[in-house]
Amino acid sequence: MSYRDNALPLELVFTTFNGQVTALDLDTGRVLWQHLMPTAANPELQAGEDCLFLFSGAGVLTSLDAASGQVLWSVQLPIDIPTDGSMRAARVVVRRSTVLVMVSGTVYAYAVEAGTLRWQARATNVAWPRI
Repeated sequence: MSYRDNALPLELVFTTFNGQVTALDLDTGRVLWQHLMPTAANPELQAGEDCLFLFSGAGVLTSLDAASGQVLWSVQLPIDIPTDGSMRAARVVVRRSTVLVMVSGTVYAYAVEAGTLRWQARATNVAWPRI
């Protein structure tokens, strides 16, 4: 899998609605593929050159092949999911070969290629760390 920071395949547009991710052809608007997430909530989405990274309200980080929608890998973050819906919003950022997910004040760093956890760190004394 090749990778370039924050690159989006120029021929594709990605949308999320009711937990479903849809890839559209930029020129025609034709639906190329759809992927249903484990929860109905819209996932946080970040695009790389050849893949998408999605974080769902169920605490799952998923990498999809941008061209086909095929799941490349999926991992459950080591977090407790509140049943009352009080989980702080997540943010997903891609830098070099690392996918960073910030949720409820902790930053988790995963390898782009395999979804392995590289490290995690608590963001202290700030409401929303800049990642």
